[in-house]
Amino acid sequence: MKANKIVSLLILIALIITSLPARDISVDEAVDLALNSSLQMESAKLELASLKRQSKDSWGTLLPSINATGTLGRNNRYSPSYPENDPFLNFNFSFSFSFSPAMITSIKATKQSYLNGLLTYEQAKAELKVDVEKLYYAIVLLEESLNIQKNSLQIKKDRMDQARIDYENGFVPEIYVLNTEVTYENAKPEVDEVELSLAANKRSFAFLLGLDINEEINLTDPVDLKIVDIEEDKMLDNIGMRYDLSSITNSAKLINLNRRALREQAFLPSFNLSASHSPYINIDGDNWTKSKNYIDASGKVTLTVAYNLTNLFPQSSVQQNIKKLNETEKNLNVQYRMAEEGAKIEILSLLDRIKTTKEQISNFDRTVQLAEKSYAMTEESYNNGTTDYLTLKDSEYALEQAKLGRLSSQFDYLSALIDLEYATQQNIR
Repeated sequence: MKANKIVSLLILIALIITSLPARDISVDEAVDLALNSSLQMESAKLELASLKRQSKDSWGTLLPSINATGTLGRNNRYSPSYPENDPFLNFNFSFSFSFSPAMITSIKATKQSYLNGLLTYEQAKAELKVDVEKLYYAIVLLEESLNIQKNSLQIKKDRMDQARIDYENGFVPEIYVLNTEVTYENAKPEVDEVELSLAANKRSFAFLLGLDINEEINLTDPVDLKIVDIEEDKMLDNIGMRYDLSSITNSAKLINLNRRALREQAFLPSFNLSASHSPYINIDGDNWTKSKNYIDASGKVTLTVAYNLTNLFPQSSVQQNIKKLNETEKNLNVQYRMAEEGAKIEILSLLDRIKTTKEQISNFDRTVQLAEKSYAMTEESYNNGTTDYLTLKDSEYALEQAKLGRLSSQFDYLSALIDLEYATQQNIR
């Protein structure tokens, strides 16, 4: 009985959860959710936090080495010449500080790595924003497309049912009925495919936002936008601010710092300051506190200047690493020029794509106007009894197809604008 109650309670909870209303999400809300909750951004934040910690703690390489030890012991008695073998106390305090100019440069390199990480983090945010916005509007388009596909399927079914009636009444041959049945059956998988694609995209979208992939989502913003004027001459002005080009520039800065550190290691001396104090106290009955019992035979203070002559040879590891960094820098320069030209091509291609989609939107606007006029005339004719119902549905379907075409062009235009904003690092919409 108790087990049945538990099962009933679980079923009730499941029913309550599944009956919860869908979450309404706008584009801006979706972007905020993704930036704050997505696993992708959580990983990027952890990487940035690690680089920040390394940068903050990089000065630790300048910390001196400080040690303190204490020893209580007793010497072994080797011969009768040592009638007494008193215990002793030995303390040791040592201090050592090493310094090389390369250490300061290495600290600067660590901080540069953190700056590079900041850029990578901002790039991850910008890319996530692009992905969220484009997937958002793609889902809206799929929902509209699914509605039209279902309406089209219903029109095909109505035509098939009407064909059967006409065949039974002897108005059409059997081949006509078979053709309408084939058309209807062929349209079913298309609707199923759109439904599967929509469900898959919604799960991907929920995952991108950091939500439960089974949570029902309602997208509230339509694919509806105003055509914006773009100053094409200014689209290439800030090309150096792109994330890919800035990343190459920052990598070059890091290479320069690492190379500088190696050169300082090769051509400049290092310094070491050390000091030690090692008091030795022989515990001799009541006299162990006498000053003559307190000696420091090994304590000292030293200053050492070291110069590694091996690093001057071209075949040394330091010189080899400098050569590798020089080669890497040359390769980065080539990569930068290639990325710069690729960025120009990308931006110009996006501008051409925007022009084309603007023309397509204008054409579809005219097509929708004509389809609306045709549907209005067909509806009036149907109300007057001079047009059948299927003709009216065909006219309605043609209107919806025109609207879907315009919607698709609007999505292509908006998608190109989103890509252009990311490619130019400029706000356009």
